[in-house]
Amino acid sequence: METTRFRGQTVEDAVAAACAVHGAEADIVATQMVAARGLRGLAGLREVEVVVTPRSTAPRQPSVRRPAPVQSDDAPSIGAAKSDVGVLERLRLAARRGAPTAAADRPDPLVAQLLSTGLDHELAVRVARSVPRGPRRVASAAAIEAALATELRGLVSGDEPFAPVELFVGPPGAGKTTTIAKIAARERAHCGRRLSLLAADGFRVGAVEQLRLYADLIGSPFAVARTPAEIERSLAATASPILVDTAGRSIGDARALEVAERLSALPGVRTHVVLPAGSSVRQAARLLDAYGARARRVVLTRLDEGDSVAPLLKLIAERDLTLSYLGTGQRVPDDLERASGAALAAHILGPEGPEGLAA
Repeated sequence: METTRFRGQTVEDAVAAACAVHGAEADIVATQMVAARGLRGLAGLREVEVVVTPRSTAPRQPSVRRPAPVQSDDAPSIGAAKSDVGVLERLRLAARRGAPTAAADRPDPLVAQLLSTGLDHELAVRVARSVPRGPRRVASAAAIEAALATELRGLVSGDEPFAPVELFVGPPGAGKTTTIAKIAARERAHCGRRLSLLAADGFRVGAVEQLRLYADLIGSPFAVARTPAEIERSLAATASPILVDTAGRSIGDARALEVAERLSALPGVRTHVVLPAGSSVRQAARLLDAYGARARRVVLTRLDEGDSVAPLLKLIAERDLTLSYLGTGQRVPDDLERASGAALAAHILGPEGPEGLAA
């Protein structure tokens, strides 16, 4: 079967392009979100693609079929709002008659742009509906970012006080040691306060020495404990608040997970699961299953390396977890910030921010 693909910023644009070439009788057999061409694609932007076949070569079937949704761990499908048969049929009827489509039939271009960042459809619709539009129905970049920040406030902890024990758990290489060093250095630089550091890691000699070096530079009290009993004694003897670095071990290592579980159960302990922002939703779910039984906070690291943290937000919300810190690089203490709605929105929308879009 001969097919042709057409792209546009919205479903309406892509369908109009298809009708201009094949006429209003062409069959739309699929719709999907794809990476934009050229530099826009490299920047992580996405657009709508429709696949059509001329009526003369198509098998006998209804003029518009519901396409199969795109399945991906990290990128959402267009969703029901964009693949709805009724919407596409009305667009094609309007194209046949040469009449403009009704505003209610047009997919909101702002929703499409928000979807291109990786946000799930429900959140994108809520944000789009809450954005004030100007006289020409155009939303400003500042208004879009502010609306998204407001919607994300329930996912972040903000500038909360330290718990007596802040415990950091997670897989190897996630950035636990560097995150702890950044937190301690920020507190020392901004508030003149020395937080205690504990290396509860009997496996990684290099990580222990790295944290010891940071403690010396910051002037923070530092201790090493290699067994659960030693760790508990150190916690009891050390002035709070104390930041605890645990072993970065595979989720298949029952011993390491047992230590994390035992420490998380102690009174006064708040547990943070440290996740690289580039993790797929499936990977993140497995890590939260392994480490997050008692965790209430999530630290997202390496935001500078991943495409978008947006796909992880729905998972974090579903687990009733809260983002505590956002890490953006290796510099201590600069590349770390408290999680906030504004900071999270800025990372999702990118350094250029959203462009104003006509509704």
